[in-house]
Amino acid sequence: GEMVTIIVGTGNTQATFQTSKSYICTASKFFANAFQGSFREADDRILRLPHDEPSSFRLWHDFYDKKHRQKAWESCLQHPGPWESRPNAVTRATLWELVKAWLFGEKYNLPDFQNCLMDILRCVTRSGYPSDAPGYCIPLSVMKHVYENTLVESPLRFFVVENISR
Repeated sequence: GEMVTIIVGTGNTQATFQTSKSYICTASKFFANAFQGSFREADDRILRLPHDEPSSFRLWHDFYDKKHRQKAWESCLQHPGPWESRPNAVTRATLWELVKAWLFGEKYNLPDFQNCLMDILRCVTRSGYPSDAPGYCIPLSVMKHVYENTLVESPLRFFVVENISR
Protein backbone atom coordinates (compact mmCIF):
# COMPACT_ATOMS: atom_id res chain seq x y z
CA GLY A 1 0.00 0.00 0.00
CA GLU A 2 0.89 3.65 -0.29
CA MET A 3 3.20 4.95 2.45
CA VAL A 4 3.16 8.37 4.11
CA THR A 5 5.74 10.21 6.21
CA ILE A 6 4.98 11.92 9.48
CA ILE A 7 7.62 14.21 10.99
CA VAL A 8 7.01 14.78 14.69
CA GLY A 9 8.75 17.36 16.89
CA THR A 10 11.54 19.77 15.98
CA GLY A 11 15.30 20.04 16.33
CA ASN A 12 17.06 17.35 18.33
CA THR A 13 13.78 15.74 19.35
CA GLN A 14 12.39 15.41 15.82
CA ALA A 15 11.56 11.91 14.59
CA THR A 16 10.33 10.65 11.24
CA PHE A 17 7.78 7.87 10.92
CA GLN A 18 6.86 5.92 7.80
CA THR A 19 3.46 4.25 7.89
CA SER A 20 0.74 2.92 5.66
CA LYS A 21 -1.62 5.63 4.45
CA SER A 22 -4.65 3.34 4.71
CA TYR A 23 -3.64 2.26 8.22
CA ILE A 24 -3.21 5.75 9.65
CA CYS A 25 -6.27 7.14 7.89
CA THR A 26 -8.40 4.33 9.32
CA ALA A 27 -7.03 4.94 12.82
CA SER A 28 -7.67 8.70 12.95
CA LYS A 29 -10.06 11.18 11.34
CA PHE A 30 -7.40 13.87 11.69
CA PHE A 31 -4.92 11.91 9.57
CA ALA A 32 -7.64 10.87 7.12
CA ASN A 33 -8.50 14.54 6.58
CA ALA A 34 -4.84 15.45 6.13
CA PHE A 35 -3.92 12.67 3.71
CA GLN A 36 -7.21 12.20 1.84
CA GLY A 37 -8.38 15.79 1.63
CA SER A 38 -7.39 18.69 -0.58
CA PHE A 39 -4.45 19.66 1.64
CA ARG A 40 -0.81 19.78 0.50
CA GLU A 41 -0.12 16.76 2.72
CA ALA A 42 -2.34 14.59 0.54
CA ASP A 43 -0.17 15.37 -2.50
CA ASP A 44 3.22 15.38 -0.75
CA ARG A 45 2.35 12.41 1.52
CA ILE A 46 4.28 14.25 4.27
CA LEU A 47 2.74 15.64 7.45
CA ARG A 48 4.62 17.72 9.99
CA LEU A 49 3.58 17.79 13.65
CA PRO A 50 6.18 20.18 15.10
CA HIS A 51 4.34 20.77 18.37
CA ASP A 52 3.98 17.11 19.31
CA GLU A 53 6.30 14.66 21.04
CA PRO A 54 7.73 11.77 19.01
CA SER A 55 7.28 9.45 22.00
CA SER A 56 3.55 10.27 22.16
CA PHE A 57 3.07 9.63 18.45
CA ARG A 58 5.04 6.37 18.70
CA LEU A 59 2.89 5.13 21.60
CA TRP A 60 -0.32 5.99 19.78
CA HIS A 61 0.83 4.49 16.49
CA ASP A 62 1.97 1.29 18.18
CA PHE A 63 -1.22 1.16 20.25
CA TYR A 64 -3.19 0.76 17.02
CA ASP A 65 -0.67 -1.55 15.40
CA LYS A 66 -1.52 -4.90 16.94
CA LYS A 67 1.77 -6.46 15.85
CA HIS A 68 3.71 -4.07 18.07
CA ARG A 69 1.18 -3.36 20.83
CA GLN A 70 2.89 -5.50 23.49
CA LYS A 71 6.30 -4.08 22.65
CA ALA A 72 5.00 -0.50 22.72
CA TRP A 73 3.45 -0.74 26.14
CA GLU A 74 6.21 -2.71 27.86
CA SER A 75 8.20 0.45 28.56
CA CYS A 76 5.22 2.12 30.26
CA LEU A 77 4.13 -0.97 32.11
CA GLN A 78 7.53 -1.95 33.45
CA HIS A 79 7.53 -1.25 37.12
CA PRO A 80 10.80 0.40 38.18
CA GLY A 81 11.00 -1.39 41.53
CA PRO A 82 9.33 -1.52 44.92
CA TRP A 83 6.51 0.94 45.52
CA GLU A 84 7.69 4.20 46.98
CA SER A 85 5.69 7.12 48.27
CA ARG A 86 7.63 9.47 45.99
CA PRO A 87 8.38 8.79 42.34
CA ASN A 88 11.95 8.03 41.40
CA ALA A 89 13.47 9.33 38.15
CA VAL A 90 12.25 6.35 36.09
CA THR A 91 8.70 6.60 37.38
CA ARG A 92 8.61 10.36 36.96
CA ALA A 93 9.71 9.94 33.32
CA THR A 94 7.03 7.28 32.80
CA LEU A 95 4.32 9.50 34.28
CA TRP A 96 5.46 12.36 32.04
CA GLU A 97 5.32 10.14 28.94
CA LEU A 98 1.86 8.85 29.82
CA VAL A 99 0.51 12.35 30.49
CA LYS A 100 2.00 13.77 27.28
CA ALA A 101 0.58 10.84 25.31
CA TRP A 102 -2.85 11.39 26.89
CA LEU A 103 -2.72 15.06 25.85
CA PHE A 104 -1.76 13.94 22.33
CA GLY A 105 -4.85 11.75 22.35
CA GLU A 106 -6.99 14.67 23.45
CA LYS A 107 -5.58 16.92 20.73
CA TYR A 108 -6.32 14.40 17.97
CA ASN A 109 -9.54 12.94 19.45
CA LEU A 110 -8.28 9.42 20.18
CA PRO A 111 -10.53 8.26 23.05
CA ASP A 112 -9.59 4.55 22.98
CA PHE A 113 -5.93 5.49 23.34
CA GLN A 114 -6.73 7.91 26.16
CA ASN A 115 -8.78 5.29 28.01
CA CYS A 116 -5.92 2.82 27.81
CA LEU A 117 -3.47 5.46 29.08
CA MET A 118 -5.81 6.35 31.94
CA ASP A 119 -5.96 2.68 32.95
CA ILE A 120 -2.16 2.59 33.06
CA LEU A 121 -1.98 5.87 35.01
CA ARG A 122 -4.48 4.51 37.54
CA CYS A 123 -2.44 1.34 37.88
CA VAL A 124 0.88 3.18 38.37
CA THR A 125 -0.56 5.61 40.92
CA ARG A 126 -2.92 3.06 42.50
CA SER A 127 -5.72 5.58 42.02
CA GLY A 128 -9.02 4.22 43.22
CA TYR A 129 -7.32 1.85 45.66
CA PRO A 130 -7.60 2.28 49.45
CA SER A 131 -5.63 5.32 50.64
CA ASP A 132 -3.03 3.14 52.35
CA ALA A 133 -2.29 1.18 49.14
CA PRO A 134 1.21 1.90 47.87
CA GLY A 135 1.41 3.93 44.70
CA TYR A 136 3.17 6.85 43.11
CA CYS A 137 1.98 10.38 43.66
CA ILE A 138 1.99 12.57 40.61
CA PRO A 139 4.79 15.14 40.85
CA LEU A 140 3.86 18.81 41.07
CA SER A 141 5.54 19.56 37.73
CA VAL A 142 3.27 17.01 36.00
CA MET A 143 0.18 18.39 37.76
CA LYS A 144 1.08 21.91 36.66
CA HIS A 145 1.53 20.74 33.06
CA VAL A 146 -1.87 19.02 33.13
CA TYR A 147 -3.60 22.18 34.40
CA GLU A 148 -1.86 24.38 31.84
CA ASN A 149 -2.81 22.10 28.95
CA THR A 150 -6.34 20.88 29.66
CA LEU A 151 -9.84 22.29 29.96
CA VAL A 152 -11.64 22.45 33.30
CA GLU A 153 -13.78 19.39 32.56
CA SER A 154 -10.85 17.25 31.38
CA PRO A 155 -10.80 13.70 32.79
CA LEU A 156 -7.05 14.07 33.23
CA ARG A 157 -7.63 17.02 35.58
CA PHE A 158 -10.10 14.99 37.59
CA PHE A 159 -7.55 12.20 37.80
CA VAL A 160 -4.88 14.60 39.08
CA VAL A 161 -7.24 15.97 41.74
CA GLU A 162 -8.17 12.43 42.75
CA ASN A 163 -4.47 11.60 43.05
CA ILE A 164 -3.78 14.65 45.23
CA SER A 165 -6.64 13.83 47.58
CA ARG A 166 -5.43 10.29 48.32
